[in-house]
Amino acid sequence: MKALHDQYAFGLFASYVVSGVIAFNFFQRGYMWLTPYDDEADITAGKVAPAIMLCGAKLGFVIPLLAASFVGATFLDYLAWAAISALVQAVWFYISFWVWKSEKTDPYNVPIALSKAVSAVCVGLIQAFSMIP
Repeated sequence: MKALHDQYAFGLFASYVVSGVIAFNFFQRGYMWLTPYDDEADITAGKVAPAIMLCGAKLGFVIPLLAASFVGATFLDYLAWAAISALVQAVWFYISFWVWKSEKTDPYNVPIALSKAVSAVCVGLIQAFSMIP
């Protein structure tokens, strides 16, 4: 009977990991599509600011997924939280773009990028800790 439990646990683990990685990749592509600059080209060219902002958004997306799995969300809840987390990060991107107006004229400003990245992580942390009873 224990072997069945272990197989079941491994199946859940595998489904959460695979779906999490797929959701992460969809989020990353969607976020890069959302930005008004070419993240992939800029990062490949060695521009630091877009990489910093993308890293902050990725962390802000993943942290709520960690919380969802920690609080024992069902698999469908986990997927729903992935969608909600992506939406929250997209909304926060536009809010932060509006707050730091100079970003519109200089998307390669490292201090602004760092501020935006940290704020994206903070939004993800707020979202994640809102799930924990």
